[in-house]
Amino acid sequence: MASSAGPSSTAGGSDVVSSGPKPMSADALAGKATFTSLCTACHNANEDRLVGPGLKGVRQRTPGDAWLVKWIRNSSAVVASGDPYATKIFNDYGKIQMSSFTNLTDLQIKQVLDYIDAAN
Repeated sequence: MASSAGPSSTAGGSDVVSSGPKPMSADALAGKATFTSLCTACHNANEDRLVGPGLKGVRQRTPGDAWLVKWIRNSSAVVASGDPYATKIFNDYGKIQMSSFTNLTDLQIKQVLDYIDAAN
């Protein structure tokens, strides 16, 4: 007896479709660990604001990953440079400086950004 490949069926004959969350990449999982330990006191990965902005879509609304690396490492320096977007964020969030994360590598920051993307 040959079996046919296709969707599995329940006893009632309806097709079963998995709609669970898409698995995260290894980079996104590593980023989740970093995000959880360093970022969640001030940020959500979704659009909800805490002390700082919700980070859903952060790559689309900022000048790019290279800018985000500089911002995450030392937002005070980016604001002090006169960067217009950095100044806007600083003013919009009550002139509260984001903590500096000078110890994070480019890869770790990319992993955090990958996690934020994957979480949404």
